[in-house]
Amino acid sequence: MEKKELTNFNVNMSNKNIINSEVIYDDNQVNKEKITDIMKDLENKGNPKSVLQGLQLLAKNDVNEILSPLKECAKEFEQRTGRPMTYSEMRQMFG
Repeated sequence: MEKKELTNFNVNMSNKNIINSEVIYDDNQVNKEKITDIMKDLENKGNPKSVLQGLQLLAKNDVNEILSPLKECAKEFEQRTGRPMTYSEMRQMFG
């Protein structure tokens, strides 16, 4: 299925910072599954199941082992929504 992408930007020209950006796709993929349900599911998959598990993960001192679940969740988010997750969505799910 071909996606038509529309991008809207509100730009503050005085300091050239992007204030708000929104990517809209014209398919109904996201409507099939609420974005909040997707985020909650991925939050449960990507985060450690307990404090002990989180501490054990940190004790291994392996960055790849910490980032691997987050990267997998980012890929799944894009597959399920048809767009990459935003920074604020990533922070909301993974802190």
